[in-house]
Amino acid sequence: MMEVQFEKAVPVWISEAKNRWNQFMGFTVSLEVEKKTAIKIKLAARSYYRLYMNGKMIAHGPARTAAGYVRVDEIHTVLDQKTVIAVEVAAYNKPDRYSNTIPLEPGLLICEIQDENGIIAATGWEKPSVSWSVRELFYRMEMVELMSHSREIMEVYDLTPDWMGWMTGDGKPGKGFGRACSPSQLPEGKVPHYLKRRAPYPDYDKIKANAVISVGDLIPKQ
Repeated sequence: MMEVQFEKAVPVWISEAKNRWNQFMGFTVSLEVEKKTAIKIKLAARSYYRLYMNGKMIAHGPARTAAGYVRVDEIHTVLDQKTVIAVEVAAYNKPDRYSNTIPLEPGLLICEIQDENGIIAATGWEKPSVSWSVRELFYRMEMVELMSHSREIMEVYDLTPDWMGWMTGDGKPGKGFGRACSPSQLPEGKVPHYLKRRAPYPDYDKIKANAVISVGDLIPKQ
């Protein structure tokens, strides 16, 4: 299989995370352009990511793959004149090191942003006016139950009204914002192989409903 290559970006994580089992990182980069600009965002992550632009989620991934590989997503979108791009990355792990859905490998993010003239931002590639920052987030709880004996740790959050402040630059760091860190390149020999995504992308259209009539049942809005 032909690998998808990144021009400038390299995979990064942080070297000393406080949480061991449920590592949760928030990566941000701020971009300014003269006018609305069409861009392509190419990224891959382990185990899962959510991509936001000015606080609005625009992508979630990646598609599943085998140990030693990651799927690369390509998102085509438009930059506003001032845009904060943020990526939440959850790296799953647990003591018995077994899951029947993912390989439980160490976390990483690799991301490259390109306009019609070339690369404008990339993890591990610092420009004087554009650099990535990362913080370890603590509003996703670390010590919670497993989904099952053969699955990962469940997602449980302790959110406050300002929980999105780190991804938009609004307000002072509050509970759950975590500690600021420096992105570190992955050690030699730990860089994954890259595969194209083959699964279709969701469109994130909202499904409106009038009422919840029981657990798992909604009345669709006509």
